[in-house]
Amino acid sequence: MSRVDTWDQNYDILIQYVEENNKIPAKPVIYKDTHIGIWCQTQRSDKTISQKRQDKLMQIKGWKFDYVAETWEERYNYVKHSIDVEFVSPQDDEHKSWVAHQKRLYKLNQLSQDHIDKLNDIKYWYWTLEDETQAKFEYVRDYVTKYHKFPRGKHEWFGDLYKWLGVQRTNYKKNTMPADKRVQFETIPYWPNEN
Repeated sequence: MSRVDTWDQNYDILIQYVEENNKIPAKPVIYKDTHIGIWCQTQRSDKTISQKRQDKLMQIKGWKFDYVAETWEERYNYVKHSIDVEFVSPQDDEHKSWVAHQKRLYKLNQLSQDHIDKLNDIKYWYWTLEDETQAKFEYVRDYVTKYHKFPRGKHEWFGDLYKWLGVQRTNYKKNTMPADKRVQFETIPYWPNEN
């Protein structure tokens, strides 16, 4: 069998796999006695692959040549849209895990500056405890401005916001909140009332 025939045969097996599983196979996947996951990885890394073959592969649902970069961008866009537009944090394990992983990489100094800059563009993104407090404040202010009520209960991104707000209200009413924070919290509509 020629190399062309083998490539076409593996391509057909890949098509069958994607139709059956609705995803591109991971590296260790063996399907119909073919190491189809390794074959996919080889196609991605082959710098001499013809344009015709690239075009054929790009017709497959979910195919990416730069899988890691494109997957990072997809997850980033999903998280950014969830937070910035829908006022909710990602609820699924894949995206929650991705967020935690980015923060871990940052702490280990293993996150590129480009990724740090992009993540900083997500509204309410934080790296440190101090950043988290500011992000919580901004989220609450924006939430109250939009919905005319305070958020209640647990929030996937920030934990128990209602409890946190209770602590802030107590500190405010007892006058134990620092003056700069008092001024900041007074910018929240309806503060310090509960609604």
